[in-house]
Amino acid sequence: MNTLVEKSLLACRMKKVKTIVVGGGVAANSTLREKFNQSFTRMKLKVIFPKKEFSMDNAAMVAGLGYWLYKSKERTRK
Repeated sequence: MNTLVEKSLLACRMKKVKTIVVGGGVAANSTLREKFNQSFTRMKLKVIFPKKEFSMDNAAMVAGLGYWLYKSKERTRK
């Protein structure tokens, strides 16, 4: 987790970026959000997170779609 924050800070410095957006399933992690917020605030950078209910794992979305396709009897065509 610390590595992700540190490498993000390094990338911001190298590319002269002042704001980043963290998304996906990892963005729901409260500890990660706190570490990003603390580190980025200290460095006078901005980090943006979507609301937790919108921070989900892509695997869950793919599985949900697969479920509905299966229920509708949609199958892969060869």
